[in-house]
Amino acid sequence: MVLFLTPEPHKFFKRTGIGMRNLSRQEKKILKEIEEIRNIIYEYDRELNNNDKEWKDIRPVRLQFERDNLIRAYVIHEHLWIDEFLSLMISGYFLRVKSPRRSKRYRIFDNFVRDRLDFSEKVTLVKQIRKIPKNILSRIWDINTLRNAIAHYYFPEIRPKKVRCRGKDIFEVSGFKQLVEDMDEANKFILYKLFLK
Repeated sequence: MVLFLTPEPHKFFKRTGIGMRNLSRQEKKILKEIEEIRNIIYEYDRELNNNDKEWKDIRPVRLQFERDNLIRAYVIHEHLWIDEFLSLMISGYFLRVKSPRRSKRYRIFDNFVRDRLDFSEKVTLVKQIRKIPKNILSRIWDINTLRNAIAHYYFPEIRPKKVRCRGKDIFEVSGFKQLVEDMDEANKFILYKLFLK
């Protein structure tokens, strides 16, 4: 699972056996920043534990928002991840350089071509460059559809259609689990079969 979905990153390291001692100074600094940011974002957690009547009434809604925001963050993260790899494949194909980000040609290409293509145009272009199996292509289109649905509706329940991944509501555990499995499959293919090939 993605680290940013872990409520307390230091517990993630302890649970996985990585151990805080094995982290570099930079990694420890980043981990500390993650915890500070989480404390700012989740400051209301202390309020949720308050037993006042007003907090008891709104607690279920706040918890639902928390759940939905974690799912939203995951979908947007996965969409950006795939978009970035599609962009790098396009740049690599047209520029034919090993480290494209360092060259002047790349910066020009990035500014005038890559940044002006939307996600669907990038997918269409990469399909012309590399062969992508239908099931992976379907996963890529699914994440784009989910990202658009989430980005344009803060309250997914008011959408005319539920936000689904292969027929399952992604705001339920079974649907979210399906989404994570699908994205894992797509990411592995993109990384190992398309990008590193």
